[in-house]
Parts: sequence; structure tokens; C-alpha cells
Amino acid sequence: MMADHSLKKTIPGISECEREAHFNLLPDSYFVENAVGDIVLHLQMVHDLLNRISDADSVGTLIPIINWSQDADSIFARATIVTWDRAGLFHKLAASFFYAGYSIKSASAISREDNIAIDTFVVNARDQKNFNDHYARQIFEECLNKKLASTNFGDSKLDEFIETLDAGDTDNANTTDQRLSPKVEVYEEISKRKATVETHSSDTPGLLYRLAQVVHSHEFDITAAHIHTERGIAFDQLYIKSRDPKARIKSEQLSKLKCSLLATLRRIAR
Repeated sequence: MMADHSLKKTIPGISECEREAHFNLLPDSYFVENAVGDIVLHLQMVHDLLNRISDADSVGTLIPIINWSQDADSIFARATIVTWDRAGLFHKLAASFFYAGYSIKSASAISREDNIAIDTFVVNARDQKNFNDHYARQIFEECLNKKLASTNFGDSKLDEFIETLDAGDTDNANTTDQRLSPKVEVYEEISKRKATVETHSSDTPGLLYRLAQVVHSHEFDITAAHIHTERGIAFDQLYIKSRDPKARIKSEQLSKLKCSLLATLRRIAR
């Protein structure tokens, strides 16, 4: 764990034992990639989640802790979500943001060893002219709560809506502006327990949702992610594991996943 004197200061309502337990359940890379203020926020949110679990019924334990922040002069908002990690979590988060009218500009996801997930998204409105921030956040939270309480991963209505946006985007595109040819690379760890997926493509509506959907359909879960979008180009790095914790990842599985991701990105780019 990264040694930082500011992290050793007393945090109201959180014992030293709880703080140390939280830090010990996180990988060392977490402390390099996150600012002290974010680390403290995450600790407080995990504390709130555990308190909610102890006080709530079985349904209440599924409700995530959500924190929104936004600078007054920025069009971008940051949403931090702390909840229990589960199959398809990243997919459901991406779908909920899209339903609420947000585009995802960057994202990071991390899980504690006890399967508490800490996901952070930087988002902005797809349509700045017709957007109510308070209403959109409410839609996101309501949609996410419903999806987390459901075991259903399909969403035909959302799929159809994204397809209509694709059609409109194609109609309005400048014919001289050729879309970037998508690329997909997959790297497996020596342990055969995890793998890394890297995609490089034009940014399109619902891109992250569709990538997560493909990953989920191949019996993988996203355990961490780094998403970056700049000048209409999306650089996505997804860390995945088999949904079966006892299974080792086979090269054939990753080859099939790569082909499916590439086919999806090429279809979008047409």
C-alpha cells in the first residue's frame, strides 16, 4: 500500500481498523492511480455501503452508493459508484448512463478482494440543448437500481435506440470524413486467470455499452477498465476474467472474443 501521511489522518466515523482493512483489500496500483481525495471518498462510500447492508433487507443491499461531482465551469460530471461486484456490472452501468442521456468520456473500475466494486465515470450530456442534469441523474440511479435487482442482461429497446442513432449519425456524416479502421488486441496473463482487451476505434453512441455487451456474451466479466476519448477517437482498455472463478482462460476463447469485438466495431463504423 502507498504510504501517505494524509491517509493516516483520522476520518470521522471510520475506525483505524476499518481503514486498514479497506486499504489491504486493494491492489498497490490503486494508490498510484488515485489522488488522496478520491481514496478518502472511496473509503467513505464503502463505509456507507457496509452500513446500508447491515441495516437493509435483501433488496436494499443491492442499492449502490453513488456520488456526483462537477466543477461549475465544466460540462463534464464525475460519477463514482460503489456496490457489490457481480456478473455484468460494467455492462449495466454503461447501459444506465446511456439511458440517462450521458456519453462516457472516461472510466476506471476496480474491485476489492471481497468483491466490492469502485467504478468512476466521467460523463457529459449527449445533447447539451435539451438536458436537465438533475433529472438525468435521477434517471441514471433509477435505471441502475432496476438493472442491479434484475438477472436479465438483454435490453432490446436500448439496442434498437442505439441503432437509430447510428443511422442518423451516418446520414449526417461528412462523406469526406472516413471513420477510423477499428483495432482490437487481446493479451492473456501467464496465470490464464485474466486477460486484457484493448480497442481503438471511432467514438460512437453507446460504444462502451456495446463492448461490455460483447464481453458479457462470451462469459467474461470486466474487472477493471481505462477508457479515454479524444477528438472523436476512443481508446478502451478492459481487464477481464472468466465468469467461472475456477476456470482458466483458453486461447480459443480470447480469439473468439477478439473476432466478435472486431466485427461489432466494424459494423458500427460502416
